[in-house]
Amino acid sequence: MIQDVLSITGEYADLWDYLKSLSHALERANATKNQSVELCDLDYERLIELADFFEDSCVPKTIDRLDSPESLISLLSEKTSSHFTSSIIDFKDRLKENSEFKSWLQNSKVGFEKKASRLTETLREWGKESKREHFPAAVPEKEFRIFYEVLTDLMNDAQIKMYQ
Repeated sequence: MIQDVLSITGEYADLWDYLKSLSHALERANATKNQSVELCDLDYERLIELADFFEDSCVPKTIDRLDSPESLISLLSEKTSSHFTSSIIDFKDRLKENSEFKSWLQNSKVGFEKKASRLTETLREWGKESKREHFPAAVPEKEFRIFYEVLTDLMNDAQIKMYQ
């Protein structure tokens, strides 16, 4: 049986917990395609944070935002945040190697940063449109799958670090 991760108080527990909340918001947003779930304000906030997190990790012009008080990095302990910020390059490599990301916009001739920006913008626009409308906009399934796969990888890494 898997140990209850929330009961562990290691350096990476806060990171895992935060990534899990982002993942949960993404799962709830994906469930809106069946109209079985209605998103709350916290879900929308988490989706925007997820878009910011991806953009901060992938698009060089926004790296300065990592020091802002509302960034993911500010939630982590000093040791964890230094590991996390040093793994941004690794994060970019993970996204580049993600099969869903590779096939997404495959026929387009845009570079990695532009694709990453489009990916985050898709999430932001879907969130804004869905929040405004009584009936949620169509879920961008491929984009959500990319976000979910990368988040799952990061959560697995954080969980492994907690047990070391």
